[in-house]
Amino acid sequence: MDHFSALLSAGGLSLALFVAFLAVDTLIAERLRPERQQLSRDVTIFALSAAVMFLHFHSAEGIMLDQRGSVIAIATLFGGPLMGLFVTIEIACIRAAMGGIAVYAGVAGVIADFIACTAVARLTGARVLGRPVPFFSILATGVAAGVTEALSLLLVPPRDEAVDLLLKYGVDLFGVQVVATCMFGWLLTMQLERRAGRRAQSMIDLEELALSHGLVSSQVEFTLKFALDGRILDANQAYARRSGYSLEELSRMNLTSLKVMVPGDNVRDLFARIRAAGKTTYETRHRTRTGEIWPLEVTAVYDDVGDYVLAFVRDITERKEAERHLAEKSADLRQALEQTIDALASALVYRDLASEGHAHRVRDLAVRIGETLGLDRDRIEGLRLAATVQNVGQIQTPAEILNRPRALGPEEMDLIRLHPAAGHAILRDIHFPWPIADITLQHHENFDGSGYPSGLAGDEILLDARIIRVADSVAAMMAHRPFRRAHDRDYAVAELRRHAGGLYDPAVADACLRLLVDEHYDFPPTPKRAAP
Repeated sequence: MDHFSALLSAGGLSLALFVAFLAVDTLIAERLRPERQQLSRDVTIFALSAAVMFLHFHSAEGIMLDQRGSVIAIATLFGGPLMGLFVTIEIACIRAAMGGIAVYAGVAGVIADFIACTAVARLTGARVLGRPVPFFSILATGVAAGVTEALSLLLVPPRDEAVDLLLKYGVDLFGVQVVATCMFGWLLTMQLERRAGRRAQSMIDLEELALSHGLVSSQVEFTLKFALDGRILDANQAYARRSGYSLEELSRMNLTSLKVMVPGDNVRDLFARIRAAGKTTYETRHRTRTGEIWPLEVTAVYDDVGDYVLAFVRDITERKEAERHLAEKSADLRQALEQTIDALASALVYRDLASEGHAHRVRDLAVRIGETLGLDRDRIEGLRLAATVQNVGQIQTPAEILNRPRALGPEEMDLIRLHPAAGHAILRDIHFPWPIADITLQHHENFDGSGYPSGLAGDEILLDARIIRVADSVAAMMAHRPFRRAHDRDYAVAELRRHAGGLYDPAVADACLRLLVDEHYDFPPTPKRAAP
């Protein structure tokens, strides 16, 4: 135990220096960003490695015995493999410069220490920077360093005395590496846990402050802190766990590393808008370490004192999934609705064979007019369905009147004019997303008030009904009827121009004229009717 005590005494000053470094590091850490804290820790370990080499125990055989293996173990555990490599190179260079009979054994032992410690650290799961290292990983890596340091004695010349050196110093050298690794590792773990506790408390305080001022709801799950250029300044443990990144990794990342970017996205512009508004809520998507995309609702608050943005985040995966299922259900319902409307329109064909294809032609032309007028997609969908069922009220009109091969008399026309009100009565109790029943009621109203059934004029008539009025008239003019042959395109164009502002809304008539004259619009072929 004399050698063990001597080695510990030689390392005692190293341990004292290490404690001093950690104390200074802890004091300045409050003013450093997380990635700077990691740099400060690396500098501490780097300085410790030099101190250990110069504060060594010199054996009677002229061999330098120290705690270099434990420092390499600590550097690898708490700084990562790259930091472990840098420390290994530093120690190897110092040992080579010191010379002596065991210089080659010393350099080879240092290299073996790094390889063994890196392998054991990886096997025991100590791979995430910025998180406290499990004690088992510290102990196992210390054992690996102790074994390689002890075995390196076998390389000391002369070879016939190497085994005696191993028997004389091996156990003590092994024990010192394990003890030093555990001591240094415990001190660093305590420091990391303290910092993690302060960070967690800071985020809790920020969240409580936001809640007390009504900035966010109690449903907030994750919290992040951003600089105005998008750099992540801090995050809570919940976000780190869900994203798969450690807090240390997040502190070196930018919002662009997490956010699923779409064309036109600009993080600086986003934070500029948040700064101008003071507080804003929006939906976004983040990407986890494994590539999973998760939708989020973010309430972002600008702190003008600290000049940073706090993001209070809620996972809305379940809500988005529910919305998707609802959209699918709505699509199925809409498809069923359209099929029902088509069935209603088809039912008329069996009562009025001359009108076969009329609803199809009116629907196509009405949709094209709506597109020309710049209507949005949803409104055009309603227009399409209304045009399909515009004449559903004719189902109560006697078939012999609908198919009479001559011009109708006044009494017969009075019966025909009942079909808009009849159609309205059929459709009014069906809950469409659009005013289908009212459009059906108004589709024979004239712009100048001379139409039926209510004599509405101008903007009193729904725009959709005004569009169908034009499309219905043009489709009727350019189709064969029982009492006349179809008129040509020129006739329909002349009628539109003559009655624009009278029977027809002038804007709608102009849109139809552009289709007929400028774009040479043709009605689509009539779809084949299934046999009854």
